[in-house]
Order: sequence, then structure tokens, then C-alpha cells
Amino acid sequence: MDDLFNLALGSVEAFFDSGITVSESLAQRSGVGWCGNWGPANYRRHHGAVYQRGHRRVSPFYIPGSIINMISGNLSIRFGLKGPNLAIATACSTGTHSIGQAARMIQYGDADAMLAGGAEAGVTPTAVADSAWLVH
Repeated sequence: MDDLFNLALGSVEAFFDSGITVSESLAQRSGVGWCGNWGPANYRRHHGAVYQRGHRRVSPFYIPGSIINMISGNLSIRFGLKGPNLAIATACSTGTHSIGQAARMIQYGDADAMLAGGAEAGVTPTAVADSAWLVH
């Protein structure tokens, strides 16, 4: 699992702090709208492995552990939420869109409760160097 999953732990704490008990009937109508795009730490770790030690040194779990719905899927499993499961990827606005879409699902009657959020971990040396071109 990518390092972005650690950022999802805030959702876990908030869920426990809420005091919500997930009954079977609530579980059927509760879902997750949580996303974090491909984490740069995971990418760097595997990218370096390929160039330094060859393709056989890349974990077979690289892709399954990095897909955008990995966090929302694991949160659903962890809390037994069996309703909608969304993973929206819209760059810097991913978390905002995830929360907004989760609210709409409740508003439109598609779900009774949603665990929603998002995270980006895009501050890396490569990303900062790339962004430097924008100011020159």
C-alpha cells in the first residue's frame, strides 16, 4: 500500500471519534468517497528499483497497491461499508470533489452516510523542480 494510505488514517480516527455504530442496515446504504492519487513515494521507490537492480526487483504489488481506489476499498472493508465506493482523481481538487460527490450521493438518496476525503503527497524534488518552470 502506498504512503498515501497513512494520510487516510485521519478518516479512520474521525470515524471512531464519531461514535457511529455500523449496523447491517446502515452498512448497506453507507459508502466511501476517498481518493489519493498515485503516491510519489511509492513511485520513487519502484522507479529507482527498476534502474538500479532491474525489473525483477519491482514488487508485484506495485500496481495493485497504487490504484486510486485502493484507499477507498480498504476503508470500506475496514468499516464494513457496503454502499457506493468512489475514487475520484482530479489532481489538487481530489479531496474537495470526493467530499462534494459524497454529499450529493446523500442529498440525492443514493446513500445514507459516506466517509469522504482525499490526500495528495505531491511535494517531491521532481515536482518542485517541475513547478519551478511555471515561475520563470
